[in-house]
Amino acid sequence: MTEEEFLNVVLQAAGVHPQDFSGTPSQFNKSWTSNGPWESAAQVEISYHLQRGYGITAKVREISYPWPYSAEKVDFYFVLLGKSYAVEIKVESTNGDFGGASLQESITRDVNKLHGFKADNRWVVVVATSQKNRELLDKTLNRGDSWVFDAEGSFTAYLCNIDTYPHGLPISRSNELSAPYNFITTHYS
Repeated sequence: MTEEEFLNVVLQAAGVHPQDFSGTPSQFNKSWTSNGPWESAAQVEISYHLQRGYGITAKVREISYPWPYSAEKVDFYFVLLGKSYAVEIKVESTNGDFGGASLQESITRDVNKLHGFKADNRWVVVVATSQKNRELLDKTLNRGDSWVFDAEGSFTAYLCNIDTYPHGLPISRSNELSAPYNFITTHYS
């Protein structure tokens, strides 16, 4: 699976399910308009489309890190055609934050967290809706070669491959992340 193909899965989840021709709102819009945290709802929809589109039958959401760090969970982990994928996802809330943190803080946290998970592909995906966060991510997209993006309606999804440098992360501390991060030492010592 390429980065672009995964973003396509994320944005398929933003739409109406293929079996639903009732004119109901899209899946992401239903969650967004609930005015509450909706990352879990986005994860459910994305996992549905991974299973439907790629035939992945194993559990893909909220997979624990290996012992002794199993209190930490990665949002998505799956194996497809012999390659493993670990993905953290951040979705923008109606108040413009990401799980109670700024865009910069949440991306940094997830990049650091993913450095502790062994996988062939390690990605952070951000679903943004506000003009402010889209503009910041567009600047990031244009500064580094580790980002791709796609859009569906009012939802824009950006993917950062954390193993491709430079990150071009939208943070002043992006240089800290240009070398492999020691997750275990930092978070568990």
